[in-house]
Amino acid sequence: MQVKINHSCLKDSPHSAKNELLLEMDEIRSDLNTLVQDLRNGTPTCYMVSGYRGSGKSSFIGLIETELSKELSIEGETDAAATQSKDRSEIVFVHTNFSRYEKKTFLLRRLIRGLYLKVHNLKSFEKIKEEHKENKDSFVKLIETLYEKTFFETTQIFSKSFKNKRITVANIDWKLLLQALVPGIFLLLFFLNLKFKFITPWRLTDGTVLIASVFGTILGILKIRRKIFNEMRKTEDFKRVSLYDDEISDYHFKNILIQMKSHYQVVFVLDEMDKVDDDADLESLLKEMKPYLVSGVASFVVVAGQNLYYKYYLSTEIDDAVLSSIFSRFIHIPLLTPESFRKLFQKIAMVPKEVSPAERELVNLYVSYLIVKSKRIPRQFIGLVRQNLEWADNESFVNFKGEKEYFETYDKVLQIIEKIEENHISNYPFDQALKDYFTMHLFLTYSKMERLGKDFTEDSLINLSNE
Repeated sequence: MQVKINHSCLKDSPHSAKNELLLEMDEIRSDLNTLVQDLRNGTPTCYMVSGYRGSGKSSFIGLIETELSKELSIEGETDAAATQSKDRSEIVFVHTNFSRYEKKTFLLRRLIRGLYLKVHNLKSFEKIKEEHKENKDSFVKLIETLYEKTFFETTQIFSKSFKNKRITVANIDWKLLLQALVPGIFLLLFFLNLKFKFITPWRLTDGTVLIASVFGTILGILKIRRKIFNEMRKTEDFKRVSLYDDEISDYHFKNILIQMKSHYQVVFVLDEMDKVDDDADLESLLKEMKPYLVSGVASFVVVAGQNLYYKYYLSTEIDDAVLSSIFSRFIHIPLLTPESFRKLFQKIAMVPKEVSPAERELVNLYVSYLIVKSKRIPRQFIGLVRQNLEWADNESFVNFKGEKEYFETYDKVLQIIEKIEENHISNYPFDQALKDYFTMHLFLTYSKMERLGKDFTEDSLINLSNE
């Protein structure tokens, strides 16, 4: 039996505006709506999203972005709702990957670059940039400068100069001075002689001629010029060179986020943290990031794997643990139910309506095989379908060649695991993350039994788990 597969639906990438998710993910609809409203109407805080690798954590974040973008759209809304949407600030999701531990310098650079690259092409940012082009202290200028500093060693020099200068100049021309004084001296002698008669008229005339001759000679040869120059200067120079280090960049980064709050609601999505396998590195990474996560100037969504959740769960019993004081809300992406996988396969496979009941049963058994092998993880489910694909005339299909008994074994395993979940796991007051832990280990235990060639029953499964 051959079943055609719509290979264009086999997508490994998470949900986005350009890549619609086939999975309905009904299991997380309540958490999705709660987080959407929290991000829209609440104050900035820190969230943790956990789940097994490939379970749909990134798609969950993509669905949140899609839902929030729908809320911002005012098409078809009432006037009151439209006014409310316009008054709301724009939500900006900044995705940053942290797949390995890095020091604070590199963490800060990632956040700065991610924020700038997200907003600098927004139409709203261009409008704000134009409005504040004369304001050197606006967040627009600051984020551009800070972004540039993450790539280049830049320096700003501020220079001020104060000068106070006073100059006094006096020029004396002796020749002109004597020319002005001689007539006055002669006139003074004349009037004094008239009164006191100390010189006879003929002697006055001879004396005057003599004095005039002497002064004439002096004036003829005198070319002395004296210049008196008095100058006083006062100069003060001031230069300031910009300094850049982690503390300064940290200050500017927080200042930028504070200024942006009147225009944007920034949500940092710290993804790929489930790739940090070393526990010590993960703890160091969280300690480095804690000042930002609890800063209250932006919301942070930490996307992590199960290991971080286990640490978070255990930290509630540890005095003054770091993890228990960071996250204000915890969201777990659960393993999908078998029913969700069957709905997914119906969207992927093009099973003809006229198939016989036996053939339809075979398809259902094949889906049970995929569910068990994938351990109820969507990405692995899609990968198994890809692995079984065959091609002919540019069309893809899966071919069942007398494998009914083989698939029946996996269907039996699935039924047993579902029964254990219903009768045992679901009765315990555990978080869904812990229930998934037990379910996952049921699948892992079966894989071990299959490898060892042991018979698979509910009792043997439980006994092996106890061992």
